[in-house]
Amino acid sequence: MTYQQAELLFASGELDRSFEVCQTGIKADGADGRFFLLAARIASRKGQHRIAGEFAAHAVLRLPQYPLAYVYLAKCYADLGRVSEARVVAERALILEPTDAPTWDLLGFVFTRVDHYDRARDAFQKAVAIAPGQAQYWLNLGAALAVLGDIDGAARAYETCIECDPDFTPAYLSLVNLRKQTPERNYVAKLESLFNRLGKDGEEAAQIGHALVRSYEEIGQYELALAALGFAKRAMKDKVSFSTDQTRAIFAASAATSSGKSHAGGHPTTAPIFVVGLPRSGTTLVERIISAHPDVASAGELPTFPALIHKHANVTISYSSEAFQAAAKADLAVLGREYEDAARQRISSGAARFVDKLPLNFLYSGLINRALPNARILCLRRDPMDSIVGNYRQFLGGSAYAYSYDLEDTARYFVFFDRLVAHWRENLPADGFTEVGYEDLVSDPDTMSRKIVAFCGLPWNEACLQPHENDAPVATLSSAQVREPINTKSVGRWRRYGAGVEPARRILVEAGILR
Repeated sequence: MTYQQAELLFASGELDRSFEVCQTGIKADGADGRFFLLAARIASRKGQHRIAGEFAAHAVLRLPQYPLAYVYLAKCYADLGRVSEARVVAERALILEPTDAPTWDLLGFVFTRVDHYDRARDAFQKAVAIAPGQAQYWLNLGAALAVLGDIDGAARAYETCIECDPDFTPAYLSLVNLRKQTPERNYVAKLESLFNRLGKDGEEAAQIGHALVRSYEEIGQYELALAALGFAKRAMKDKVSFSTDQTRAIFAASAATSSGKSHAGGHPTTAPIFVVGLPRSGTTLVERIISAHPDVASAGELPTFPALIHKHANVTISYSSEAFQAAAKADLAVLGREYEDAARQRISSGAARFVDKLPLNFLYSGLINRALPNARILCLRRDPMDSIVGNYRQFLGGSAYAYSYDLEDTARYFVFFDRLVAHWRENLPADGFTEVGYEDLVSDPDTMSRKIVAFCGLPWNEACLQPHENDAPVATLSSAQVREPINTKSVGRWRRYGAGVEPARRILVEAGILR
């Protein structure tokens, strides 16, 4: 069989048969790099990143002037967490100047994976210049521009995306998350039409439903927003799995990873600063305050610590009670050193300190303290009901956020979170773990910013009072919000939904969190 036949099999989703043809082709003609490249793509699609990287490296040797080979090798390095190598190989692809839009688009994706958002923006701009009618390319460009703080440019890219394909659902959610809707200017009619046509099932319906929620909210129709939110959540709830018993076991195993305040052992670096907490609780704002300091770099939301738990625990699922139990017995000093080495690869500046703002690291705070005993951990706390509604009203992907597809599950998850943070408060050293109240921060940013910076062991710097002027990329849902001066607009937002959120409040009352 020929290479063209292997490509056709790949395009039709017959990955195993396509891979067999590639292996036959490699044995017949080891100089044909196309077989190696396609084999890399197949292995990557199947999540076999190490094998994909090996095939991609062979492809580069045989196709030294073919940009796509370098792009795939860079992607494989990024998938393996080898960020520095991914950047070097991606730059090589850039020098070769691809001539087709798909390669530029994939190169842009790789640059986002290694936090080179300016390079990603340029690559996506090349893709849309070559293929201006492709909605996906405009969506990717908009996302890169939003991260870089070009909010108007991002909005224009999303609007162009919709012009290319009026039914392209991700563009609507991205646009309404970025640009305020008004009674005079909104997409409500189009979103309602799409939502009804999509049958209220699946990810597309969920995206449109969440876009409708935000639109209804911003034009003051909160009852409609809550109803739409129920439909949007149900569109995906059956496709995810949330178990109260399983979550209870995970939180118990997390708490068991630390029961004392000893600094003994671990990797002694003072560089890491962790900002943790529930999503939508102010973690990005605190990260921006700290990373505005000239001695601190932003590392973004690193998946590194959970990934190392997965590696050292040698388990199939890192987000599990078994992973916590196994990780607690691992060599945490080695884990801490590996963490710092990996995190340093994500930072382009030579700053002495860095911030890791992965919210769910609150689950790993005990292990972080043992692996990195001199690290600082700041845990955001927000009004319980605002925290619950803030999580429920967002489109949070991934199994770790399965709770957010149901209002009452979100409330139950908050109870687990509240109890775990109380455990850290009692069992982690006060100079290593602290809580930051969101409402305190936005009502008195001067005082709280100074306390935050002092806790981190940093000298005061006035730039920390202007986090909205921090020009570091923001790859979170708050990319537009944190470009504004600190304000109290989101405080008490949950009250706008009235009786519709009463089931969540009752759960908090039963747990003794509210009266």
